[in-house]
Amino acid sequence: IADEESWIKEKKLLVGSDDYGRDLTGVQNLKKKHKRLEAELGSHEPAIQAVQEAGEKLMDVSNLGVPEIEQRLKALNQAWAELKQLAATRGQKLDESLTYQQFLAKIEEEEAWISEKQQLLSVEDYGDTMAAVQGI
Repeated sequence: IADEESWIKEKKLLVGSDDYGRDLTGVQNLKKKHKRLEAELGSHEPAIQAVQEAGEKLMDVSNLGVPEIEQRLKALNQAWAELKQLAATRGQKLDESLTYQQFLAKIEEEEAWISEKQQLLSVEDYGDTMAAVQGI
């Protein structure tokens, strides 16, 4: 149980981060890391279930330490549920951050386009020949 509690505590530090990326590339990298973490959580769930089952079997065959085993299993299950909830919340916030950063990137692109067109319109050379006017 102690190993699983330690593993959960370590992962809680990762999903508890307030870093959601400062730019589009940063958010995309954080989302990739988060997907790997979610996959790791999914593949670790059988280990948590195995510890739970081992604890329950131990309580079935022996009366020794039952209150402590129950308490530790309850704490483990609570920590596991908390970790999964934190991971889901972080995933959602990363999705929101990605949408925001994509919006900012699009705005920058449009502002650059507007600026380019404003420069073209600010030119006061109207041309002195028909060919020059058509070239503008």
